[in-house]
Amino acid sequence: MAVIENPTVDEASKFQVLYPQSGITNYFLLHNKGNEEYAVITLYDILGRKLFVEERMLSTVPRPISTGNYHSGIYFLTVETATAHQVIKIKVIKPN
Repeated sequence: MAVIENPTVDEASKFQVLYPQSGITNYFLLHNKGNEEYAVITLYDILGRKLFVEERMLSTVPRPISTGNYHSGIYFLTVETATAHQVIKIKVIKPN
């Protein structure tokens, strides 16, 4: 049986969501503060419904993630790699 240690603060917040200058856009940026890694990115709505899944390499260069035609609201983004699993709450703001 493997012993799993609690992650440090740096490991727990390895990924960061960055919002563009204008809060009203069709994307946000996902920033990897660690080494380049292959990741599975999943977006869920507030009720836990899976909206999309994407697989890509994440590096220290922020990568855009499209919010498509989703309504304004709170969503949850999960980022899973071989060494990390993080859930990030994001806000989507669409023009009326």
